[in-house]
Amino acid sequence: MILVFKKVGFYIQTQILDFLGKVTLRHTRKSHLIRGGPKKRNKNVRMKKILSEIASGVQKTLDMFSKVLRKVKERVSKYVPSFKTPKASPYTGDKLTEIEKISYLCKTTYRGDIRHLFLFYPFDERLDAWERENHPQNDSRIPLRKIAKALVVMCKKRFPYYTDLIIDLEEKPALADLCGFKSIPTAKVFSRVMEKERMGIEPFRELFYDLSKTSRSLGLWKGRLTGLDGSLIKSNTSSHKNKETGEYTDKDAGLYVHGNYIKGVGHLSYKMDDLEYGLPILIQRYKGSSNENPLYRLAIDEFYEVYGFYPKTISLDRGMDSAANNEYSIRKGIYAYIQARDFGNRELVKTEKGKCFRPEYISVNDPSFLERIADRRSECERSFGRDKCGYRRDEMSNRGAIEAELYMFITGITTHLTAITAYHVGRTDLMRSPTAFRRIRLD
Repeated sequence: MILVFKKVGFYIQTQILDFLGKVTLRHTRKSHLIRGGPKKRNKNVRMKKILSEIASGVQKTLDMFSKVLRKVKERVSKYVPSFKTPKASPYTGDKLTEIEKISYLCKTTYRGDIRHLFLFYPFDERLDAWERENHPQNDSRIPLRKIAKALVVMCKKRFPYYTDLIIDLEEKPALADLCGFKSIPTAKVFSRVMEKERMGIEPFRELFYDLSKTSRSLGLWKGRLTGLDGSLIKSNTSSHKNKETGEYTDKDAGLYVHGNYIKGVGHLSYKMDDLEYGLPILIQRYKGSSNENPLYRLAIDEFYEVYGFYPKTISLDRGMDSAANNEYSIRKGIYAYIQARDFGNRELVKTEKGKCFRPEYISVNDPSFLERIADRRSECERSFGRDKCGYRRDEMSNRGAIEAELYMFITGITTHLTAITAYHVGRTDLMRSPTAFRRIRLD
């Protein structure tokens, strides 16, 4: 409180504190200064009675707390997991130098070295074990682990063509040493690595899912809230069909149409992402002209075959809307929130942003909850954006169904290697970053 009074022709401004001397002010509430004295909080009479009876040894049942339990159940059922970044401790082992440890810990602009990608996962051991089981010991061809490492480097450094990778390997001996090359292979060797008589696609599929399981064991994804979506991966083929055969140069490719727009000719990348942590957990390839609706059930079946459980909740767009998909989800115990097409049906539950859901297939009809579920699905688009813009994986350097599947799996392998490495070095802010662990220090 400020006082102003006149003394000897001057206006003097003072505060009450000037008269009180030194006073220690506290930000806590002073109940004794409140008119009427401190407020007393009266406990609920019913709760007082219950607690006193419990203290005296009277047995209670859950029926007495049914109202509380009902509120808790209602609150839990409307919980939508938010986007998370897991926590990790700084690395203290001997796989990194002291300078690298300090850089990760103290320098936020330090984004790691590409050699660190292969330090915290037995990359070579996994591929060597697969090769020993499936190929004779006297096989003189380049080991699979070397080719796979080079393809990961190609993805991480955003090279669109094998020739760009070869030039970089020739200019940087440290990068060639990382892959284990004494002499750089030709582009033909890289492009034919997935041929059936050589390797096939199976080792890369097994490697991706093993990496995904490793990420889950570290707590980098949980599968509580997932999303499934498809996107076009363009094939290195002409957009016009052959007049004689009536087919594209890439016979396995198809015309991808989204809404009323023709996006291009290529392959459908059908991917499931964990919407809590933003990591891919399932990858499938189909023809670009495939209908995504029936593919939903195939994806869920493969998910269960790989991981041994079904996702708890899944958020899908209108392309998956069908009675067959909804009933299939109910049979499998999945809370599937599939956006419905609005044809003027008044029975649909509509959110503020115009998203519609069928009330007979969803467990919660609260529009605000459904809005949050629909918004979380946007993480699928971000995941495709990281692949196409961050890693520049929007158009293949060759063509073919197996080549397209390899292209998708290498992107997923690189993503999980990045997440695992970021977790172990204590920089989980880098776990989804395409630019992390990209450069190599030249000695």
